[in-house]
Amino acid sequence: MIPHSKLISFLDPKNPFSNLWEDVKEDMLPSFLGNVVKLDFLEFKSKYHNYHNNSSKKILIDSLLAGDIYILKKAFSKNFLGELRNYVIKEKFEKKKYEFHKILDGVPNFTRDIDENLSKNYAIPQIKTTSYFFPFNEEKEKFKIYNGVYPIWRSLKFISGYYEDVWEKNIPSDGIIDRLQVVRYQPNTGGMVAHTDPYLYQRFFISVYLSQKGEDFDEGGFYALDKNNEKIDIEGNLEVGDLCFGLGTIKHGVASPKGLGSKKYDINNLMSGRWFLGIYSTESDYTNDRHTTKPINKKNIASANNF
Repeated sequence: MIPHSKLISFLDPKNPFSNLWEDVKEDMLPSFLGNVVKLDFLEFKSKYHNYHNNSSKKILIDSLLAGDIYILKKAFSKNFLGELRNYVIKEKFEKKKYEFHKILDGVPNFTRDIDENLSKNYAIPQIKTTSYFFPFNEEKEKFKIYNGVYPIWRSLKFISGYYEDVWEKNIPSDGIIDRLQVVRYQPNTGGMVAHTDPYLYQRFFISVYLSQKGEDFDEGGFYALDKNNEKIDIEGNLEVGDLCFGLGTIKHGVASPKGLGSKKYDINNLMSGRWFLGIYSTESDYTNDRHTTKPINKKNIASANNF
């Protein structure tokens, strides 16, 4: 676990989840998928985003430590996500102004097209086009993404034991900042190999879905590994507007979205492929030895090398 001295300023002493996470040791964190649990977001929020110190809080932590992945249905409106995707296509992807910036004070929102060559610069192989958004740049964008995301995100921060608005006002020199990604995995080539996410600070991977398997693509998408190192498809359970989260130590990846070769699977049609919104609080580049995504031990998992 993270040393208490590093987390103490972020933990809300009135939050009943705070003490529960302090009892969790590193060797208790899951590596493999347990169950897939589906809940309506409003039901989840009503049950867990409150200060009542009851047994349901402990049951949720135990479930997450067992490797359960949660799908919160209807967390976001389809209208909001549709407008977001259209905005990113028009204002980011179509302009093809691809850049890279370290997370330092003054970092702008930027877009990067990570192809096979650029993928070599990352901790794990991945091919995608992604736009990064930072909360301190919100007023510079015509579409106010954080206005729509924070009311939902706060429930995940709360069940992490933190103040629900933790890091919202931070800038990179504060050490930890919030960051959103809007990502397109293009048909047939896009994807990300199996990996684990850093557990420091943000406990979970959090994804919101802007596309749907069976409509925008037929095969591939998000999966997690079970105890037999088998890829278990999660994407087929997901609809536009759903939020999916689980402990970042669970081994997971994204298989290339594939279709039947029709126009909607054309790599040049930017509406095609798999789209998602990635929600994450990350260390800035002012921090030495940043905790980042890690590849898994692929010695006995050859299939995990592939998209």
